[in-house]
Amino acid sequence: MEAKSKFLGIRDRIIKGENFEDLAKEYSEEPAAKTTGGNLGFQKSEDLDQTFVGAALKLKPGEISGVVETQFGMHIIQMIERRGSEFNARHILVRPASTKGDLRDAMLFLDSIRTRISMDSVTFEMAAKKVSDDKFTSASGGMFTDQESNSSRILVENLDPSVFFVIDTMEVNQISSPMSFRTQEGKDAARIIWYKSKMDAHKANLGQDYQKIFSATQEEKKTKAINDWFAQARNEVYIEIKPEYASCKVLE
Repeated sequence: MEAKSKFLGIRDRIIKGENFEDLAKEYSEEPAAKTTGGNLGFQKSEDLDQTFVGAALKLKPGEISGVVETQFGMHIIQMIERRGSEFNARHILVRPASTKGDLRDAMLFLDSIRTRISMDSVTFEMAAKKVSDDKFTSASGGMFTDQESNSSRILVENLDPSVFFVIDTMEVNQISSPMSFRTQEGKDAARIIWYKSKMDAHKANLGQDYQKIFSATQEEKKTKAINDWFAQARNEVYIEIKPEYASCKVLE
């Protein structure tokens, strides 16, 4: 509540005429705000947190929102301009600090979940889908995925170091004890990690590597489609080539 009261004080200063961008540079915890003044640039609604979008789209240009709470923290939003399905807004973001008690409660809760999994009362996937706050993995039962191949099999070198150093001390099919960590949004959080399986080095085959082979094939098709388009369009469409792409063979 103390953080929210302080945040409302910042909003009052904006309402009374202080410059939004100056206050964003001073108080916002969004890393880019120090240079952008909280300006997001034109964004598509589907690319942003939907609670944020809902609050922003209720505003008229120049209007200031109340305190908007999303998964990232608390925001004050100012609508700048709407253009079709896109809009430009600026915001100030503050992340309420987690207390030691909050983290302790989360660790105890995860320990109880871990116990239930070990007793076969619930599977890891079911627990992740039901209670995980991680929007990137909860729908897949808590499974990390490789960003390039979209496969749940990830090369060791592509793992987050904080995850690698945990599983490096574990046996396959073991679930770690609850541990604290820092999320990408800068929040203190707790998690348990399941070392589901390990695959030794081998020659690629459809049985073990279908997803990776499928993704590579799709990427090859996309590249061919782009190359074919350039070949057809180069004599019909004006294409501006930036200096950094001048050596690209596709554009020759």
